[in-house]
Amino acid sequence: MAELFSSRGSQRLLFGGAVGAMVIVRFVVYSSGGAPPTVDAGNWLAFGDSLLGDGIRDSSISYPPTVPLLTKAAVAMFGLTVGVSLLAAIATAAPAVGLFHTLGAFGIGRLRLVPTLLLLCVGSVSEAAAWGGFPQLLAMGVLPVGVLLGHRLVVGPSRRTAVSFGLALMASFAISHFVSAILVLAVALLVIHHLIRAWSVGWVTAMAKHAIWVLLPLVWLIPIYWNLIDAILLNPNEFGDLDNVTFSNLFNRLEHIYSDAPILWRLMVPLTVVTPWLSWRNRASAQMYVFSSLYFATGLLLVVTRESRYLYLLPMLAMLASSVWLAETESRYEGATSKLSARQVRLVVAFVVIVLFGQAFGGIRQLDNQRDFYAVMRPPLIDAIEAADDLAGPDEVIAVPSVRGAPIGWWVEALSNNQVLYGSPLRWLNFADEVDRASRANAIFQADFPNSESLELLREADVSVVLVPRTWTWFDHDRVLTWAATNDIEVELINGDAVVLSVG
Repeated sequence: MAELFSSRGSQRLLFGGAVGAMVIVRFVVYSSGGAPPTVDAGNWLAFGDSLLGDGIRDSSISYPPTVPLLTKAAVAMFGLTVGVSLLAAIATAAPAVGLFHTLGAFGIGRLRLVPTLLLLCVGSVSEAAAWGGFPQLLAMGVLPVGVLLGHRLVVGPSRRTAVSFGLALMASFAISHFVSAILVLAVALLVIHHLIRAWSVGWVTAMAKHAIWVLLPLVWLIPIYWNLIDAILLNPNEFGDLDNVTFSNLFNRLEHIYSDAPILWRLMVPLTVVTPWLSWRNRASAQMYVFSSLYFATGLLLVVTRESRYLYLLPMLAMLASSVWLAETESRYEGATSKLSARQVRLVVAFVVIVLFGQAFGGIRQLDNQRDFYAVMRPPLIDAIEAADDLAGPDEVIAVPSVRGAPIGWWVEALSNNQVLYGSPLRWLNFADEVDRASRANAIFQADFPNSESLELLREADVSVVLVPRTWTWFDHDRVLTWAATNDIEVELINGDAVVLSVG
């Protein structure tokens, strides 16, 4: 038992097998709905069209290109439902893969299997994939690796460490601006700490000399981030604070994030919170620097922005913290494990296996609910979108309300390649053009739609086709058909999920 998974090869084999199994399970669940899961994947497809020159979005709307292009490629190769489901399932494994590599770089052996397998199985990553948070998940895989490479640059500035960190930084920025903010702030904190503790003219000179190798890989992303900075920082959405974290909702949100295994995570969260403040033998280790910088960077961004999505970094932070505790225990009691009896070793292994299987079961148990909650698309709705696309000319506008607060107009844009007025809560939108179109759609699709003013509002917006999902909160089948008959509006399609109207 003492030699169990003691070699790096056996650790990689076990971890790789677990990753493959979890990806397959999640893929099967995501793809079982008969239509593509997630809300945001329609947005990534529409962005992919724009990047490839086939889109109709305003040029001010931009996004890091990796996920839109991956989504387009996956759909082109495997079809709509399978492609999106496969990308979603793969994205769920990225944080654990990044952590596994990072802990291995710290010199941690088989003990790294415990936190990385737990992170692989947590329900919060599958929930993020279910809403379409592929960029955040994939970038979380880069995050610990990027901070580690940033730490190596800080302690030993050279062309090699600068190029390595620059490439990691580029990869992160090409995937997600949201996670990249954490990476940049974490490394900035490492730089500040080094300046305070070990400042020297030689170090500053070396950092300045090699800065070009960090910045050069980022040049091609400047046009994209120019638009993002303008939209998010210079002209922030005034409705964005409606989803902010506050003291009154913080604990409820935490309970939601770790609802798949609450007993385990109610222990892990306090341990994570206190970890940077305790006295450790290896306080000056790369492991402690990487964890502490990520801990404080995430905390600062959460406090300043109050953005609820930063809470989804908690499982990774907790697993990094647990690796600190495990490494400290191994350091303090080195050799003690060799004195354990075979029975004691088996008990420890059995306990770890039970915890891992409990977490895996809790995460898998939530998959169906997560998919159903966020999967706004169903086969009849896809048929309705295709019918609307056939009716609308190349320069004509389709109008559609939101469904359960989700902007399904992203899917209409992606599948029809038409201009779309789509209803949406404004807090989800960043760009002025998006907010303008959603505001006009929200004004049309009120609770009493269709009413006496609806036709005038639709024609003022140059709308030629209206798609009304039956799952829209205020859908009234009889009222829609009566309004259409009264105003000589053609009812082009009625199916189990939607009504399509041609308003001319």
